[in-house]
Amino acid sequence: MKKITIEEAKKIELDILSYIDDFCKKNNIEYFINYGTLIGAVRHKGFIPWDDDIDISMTRENYDKFIEYYKNDKSKYKLLALETNKHYFNNFAKIVDSTTRIDNTRIYKSYPSGIFIDIFPMDSFADKKFIFIDGTVDNKNVESITFAEHEAGYLAGYAAALQSKTGKVGFIGGAKIPAVVKFGVGFVQGAKAANKDIKIVYNYSGSFNDTNKGKTLAATMYDAGADVIFVAAGGTGSGSIKEAQERATKDLKESGEIKHWIVGVDKDQYSEGVFKAKDKDGKDVEKSVILTSAVKRIDVAVTQVLDAIKAGKFEGGKAKVFTIKEDGVGLPAENPNLSSDINNKIKEVVESLKSGKATVAAEADKVTDKANIEGEL
Repeated sequence: MKKITIEEAKKIELDILSYIDDFCKKNNIEYFINYGTLIGAVRHKGFIPWDDDIDISMTRENYDKFIEYYKNDKSKYKLLALETNKHYFNNFAKIVDSTTRIDNTRIYKSYPSGIFIDIFPMDSFADKKFIFIDGTVDNKNVESITFAEHEAGYLAGYAAALQSKTGKVGFIGGAKIPAVVKFGVGFVQGAKAANKDIKIVYNYSGSFNDTNKGKTLAATMYDAGADVIFVAAGGTGSGSIKEAQERATKDLKESGEIKHWIVGVDKDQYSEGVFKAKDKDGKDVEKSVILTSAVKRIDVAVTQVLDAIKAGKFEGGKAKVFTIKEDGVGLPAENPNLSSDINNKIKEVVESLKSGKATVAAEADKVTDKANIEGEL
């Protein structure tokens, strides 16, 4: 049997999905893509780069109907379900391309399997209330929560520009998805508000899980003169942090000061930037390359929504945007790598944003000053 590549396997999965889609249409069965498949479709317009399977879901009524009807299907796409195979043990079904085989040496399975698509039954939770974070769902029992990432990015950019000794900072995004774009355009506006002559290197890694790419991009930006880089790229950022740590180790040995910084994202990443080195006097020191972080306060958002639910004010079907006014975004409460002067200036900027005296555009085409930017917003 021929060994196939991941890309060839993905093509077969798409063929299975196409067959299921035709079958469901013919039999008036409703389904929807779900989990990582849904994220990939929205965020990446296809598969998540590090994912290789397809998941779909059906309401219980549609699922039971699908199982009953598909039992009689005679195609090469075979049904694996509790109802049809006594050796199968999952509480969801699979449609398997019977002309393929998966050799799995990691997990023992009591049933044979080829390349497949998972089909998950979804039971009704109409009487329950849900909170959906970082996206929107149009459903009366779901209240959606999103964040003003551009405001957090603005503060990060302001701090980066004030910290920069070279007059050049950088931004690395994972992919051009709304949340990352907002972080980036906010960063640009904040940096320029702090220093109208600041130079900015702007790039996307195209991945949220490529540490090597993150390290390489950071190295390129540092070599080009940037000394503070804001990385909004998930796991890719770990590589950027590693590059900063290696350079900071040399900085401390040569001058006693860190000259290469990273701005974290989503949460306070200070601890992830910690490293051990020796200073110019040979003394052991422990430092962090995380200058500050552009934080989304999920704890604040969820607490506020839960309090509203307790008070009988659940707003199902609506999306709430948490901004700096609700303390939904910002910088960490403690920023040990920022000077007291920069910390004080950041506090002033926060008050300006909360009062409406200062505003931040969320879209790239609304950014008016694009001078001295290397790369496309």
